[in-house]
Amino acid sequence: MRNSVLAAVTAAAMACAVGARAETPGVTNSETKTVEAVRRLVEGEEVALMFATFGTAQNVAIAKYLNTKKVPQLFLVSNSIQWDDPKGKPWSLALPWAPPLYAEAGIDVAYARKKNPAARFAVLYQNDDAGRESPPA
Repeated sequence: MRNSVLAAVTAAAMACAVGARAETPGVTNSETKTVEAVRRLVEGEEVALMFATFGTAQNVAIAKYLNTKKVPQLFLVSNSIQWDDPKGKPWSLALPWAPPLYAEAGIDVAYARKKNPAARFAVLYQNDDAGRESPPA
């Protein structure tokens, strides 16, 4: 999906004679490396916007920097509720591709209870912003 999104954006930019090119700074799970890569793109390459950045932790890591620099972070891919903050993060706009994490968990539990009303659940979550949005046990 990511390649098709990049292709579509690049084609649209070229059709509008914007002179844009798609940059893929590399996939990383390190927030520090993500911030470094984004800083290089913004300050070195003078990119106009970030589009379809993926991952809650990585987007959290770059949001403050991008909002400070007033660089749009468009259609970031994360189903965290923290992106619903137009005053705190006016330059960050999430792609509404999935329900918030707590709602997704509720959907999963409702489905499991429908299939097995006596079901018991254990809540395992990651120790980061995404995990802390999980519903209490």
